[in-house]
Amino acid sequence: QWQAHTFELATRYDDNSQFGTHTTSSAGWAFQANAHNRLRASWSQGFRAPNLNELYHPGYGGYYAGNPLLDPESSNSAELGYLFTNGPAFEAEVSAYQNNVSDLISFDGSNAQAINISHVRIQGAEVELRGQFNAFNWRAQATYTDATNEESGDALLRRPKLKGLASLAYAFDNAFTLGAELSGYSERPDYGTQLPGYGRLDMTASWPLTDALRVEARLENMLDKQYQLLDGYNTPGR
Repeated sequence: QWQAHTFELATRYDDNSQFGTHTTSSAGWAFQANAHNRLRASWSQGFRAPNLNELYHPGYGGYYAGNPLLDPESSNSAELGYLFTNGPAFEAEVSAYQNNVSDLISFDGSNAQAINISHVRIQGAEVELRGQFNAFNWRAQATYTDATNEESGDALLRRPKLKGLASLAYAFDNAFTLGAELSGYSERPDYGTQLPGYGRLDMTASWPLTDALRVEARLENMLDKQYQLLDGYNTPGR
């Protein structure tokens, strides 16, 4: 740290018995202009070896099989962000990023077999607002993602362009907290089809038993919405 600037440099070394040695690095910088404004930027490299399922899974009736000829993924990412804070009463944060991936591993080949996609670009932006008003805590978040197969120009599977979330929680005098969370996702492509968008309402609660211990409960999909994350796979109801 130097004056209002914070820096971070990191290097990682992987020695994989199947895929060799790989060195990746990252760099980050943040500037605290004053008590209310903070700017940050980062750059990083990534490496990911295929897992056992991606390499050797036998598949289901000829579909979704692994591929022992897969190469590992490598990536370069950059992100820029800005935070405005006015204490617990209000915070606003915005960030934008781009991630370039080489040899992305995806079940997108013939009969949805695992393959490498030579070049993928994933870019997007996110905005989050959060704050506190009397006994209420609230948060709103919106994300835009453009994930493209640079070989074909097609969108990557199962990645919605738009995601949103809004939550509101109330803390009673006895510290019991009750909250609601509404999330929404736009349509996204799946193998051979297009999955529709959906919204979901969840409820949360928290009971303090002592100063050091509390119990939390969560009721997911309160309205029993029918939707799919993956085509052909069931999703829990309420």
